[in-house]
Amino acid sequence: IRSGYQPNPPFPATLSPVTVPTLGVDVVDIVMNVYGGCALSSAGKVACWGTNVKGNLGNANGIGRALQAPTMVAGVTARSLARGSVFGDGHVCVTAYDSTLWCWGANDAGQLGRGTKSASEWQPAKASIVSQSVVGAVTGGDATCARVTGGVLMCWGGNLNARLGLGGVAEYESTGGRTALQATPEAPFLGGAIPVDASLTERNMCVTMPDGAVRCAGAAAGQGDGTSNLSSTLASVNGFGPN
Repeated sequence: IRSGYQPNPPFPATLSPVTVPTLGVDVVDIVMNVYGGCALSSAGKVACWGTNVKGNLGNANGIGRALQAPTMVAGVTARSLARGSVFGDGHVCVTAYDSTLWCWGANDAGQLGRGTKSASEWQPAKASIVSQSVVGAVTGGDATCARVTGGVLMCWGGNLNARLGLGGVAEYESTGGRTALQATPEAPFLGGAIPVDASLTERNMCVTMPDGAVRCAGAAAGQGDGTSNLSSTLASVNGFGPN
């Protein structure tokens, strides 16, 4: 349980698969993190459950408590759920049918894409800092990255360990090493190349390039480049891509 939080009431662990009640049989996608989960139906409806400490369930009811039953998130119809790290920092994003990105939950690093920071926002709203059409998104820790038309990857939010790969030391210092409130394209920091996939954690970001190469930024433990140095640029990982 994150940060010593104890659900009320406590729920026992189970070693066998159980059916999640009220979801029905038309679930097409699901994301889970340390706080709970959200499911997407074939009709574009999103239902969430778990620990609602940061409004991450998209529901004002039960904030600060654990909600056992999935509850529909009002005000948003989604085409896809953002892939997230299991140790996400309490925010959820979805891509709508009109190719806009909608997010809710924790916003202490501006990860919801509204251009401001706040403790949390339970109501889903458009990520207004992204003006392009969104194809998909990933979340991790207190940051978000969206793939927009043309495949360009844009990132914002928490920049701890310089994990967003936004360039050299000057860029790292200019964001305080913590937050980036504007959606920044990653291509200039990749020699103009367009990554085909991306993942985020609390400490790192990694991208997969068209030639199969993997490049990562952030804390050394997740670099895989044979060094022990923090990297504020997306550095190549040994063993992937062309020799």
